[in-house]
Amino acid sequence: RGEREGDECLLELLSQHGRNESDTVGSQAERYLLAAWEMRDGPDAASRQRVLQAHSGNDAERLTALDLLLEKHPLWVAGHVQRARLYQRNGDGEQARRHALVTLQLQPENFDAVWVLGQALLQLGAPESAYQCLQQAVRINPRLKPALEADIREINKALDYEKKQQRLEARKAVPVT
Repeated sequence: RGEREGDECLLELLSQHGRNESDTVGSQAERYLLAAWEMRDGPDAASRQRVLQAHSGNDAERLTALDLLLEKHPLWVAGHVQRARLYQRNGDGEQARRHALVTLQLQPENFDAVWVLGQALLQLGAPESAYQCLQQAVRINPRLKPALEADIREINKALDYEKKQQRLEARKAVPVT
């Protein structure tokens, strides 16, 4: 428990400084923290690397390999995030949403899972919820803001389109006299 609290404290300290290309110490600390999270409650690095590299070219095989690893290591948060990301990348928004939510049950402040959930919700036609997820990911880790700006713009376009469609539908519903 103390290790988790220490990691969360480190992330909070990092997030207070924002992402800065010249901040080499912050960048190294962030990489270290993410690598530590990748290993937590999961298979050893050699097993993880061997399985994931063997199937890196085929997402279906990679999903099967992740499923096998997650059967042995059900608390491996990074594995759950990878699985959600693979589903999202392959256009299966519902499965991506489902697996991102599993991740968030294990680790509610996982900004990666919140981001994947936002992308899945966008695929499922829920841009407003997707926008809220991306905002939450930035609240959890403000260092993400520069990386998420394009995603946020895309969601804003979808929201604008949705509002225009609603106005058109409302106009059609008004009887012409």
